[in-house]
Amino acid sequence: MKILATGDLGVAASEMITVKVTKSMHPYVASFSNLSGSVWATATRPDKLEVRTFQAPAAPRSQASFTLVFDFAPDLQGGFDPADKYVVEITGDTTGQTRTLTIVPPPISSHGFTFVVEDPS
Repeated sequence: MKILATGDLGVAASEMITVKVTKSMHPYVASFSNLSGSVWATATRPDKLEVRTFQAPAAPRSQASFTLVFDFAPDLQGGFDPADKYVVEITGDTTGQTRTLTIVPPPISSHGFTFVVEDPS
């Protein structure tokens, strides 16, 4: 997997992609959209962590995409702890780059991710 100049992620045909979202403080209130162009293969959500995987499409130039929505719970005074954050790590199963994104309060924030199957020729 590699980060393209467009901000999209270039992947190999049928490459297995892992998306890991870690939250520094309770509660974890991020949500994944449906995956367009593929299907979620696995989804686990232990405490303050969510890990999902999917297989990239096989056809060159085809795409898969999803959106992550992040929210933060305010304290009793309505403020947000500046140490609270989400960290997103996206990796492929082949040698390549890791896409890392840090999200901090205040809410609500959404980020889309698009994966483009690179043409091997």
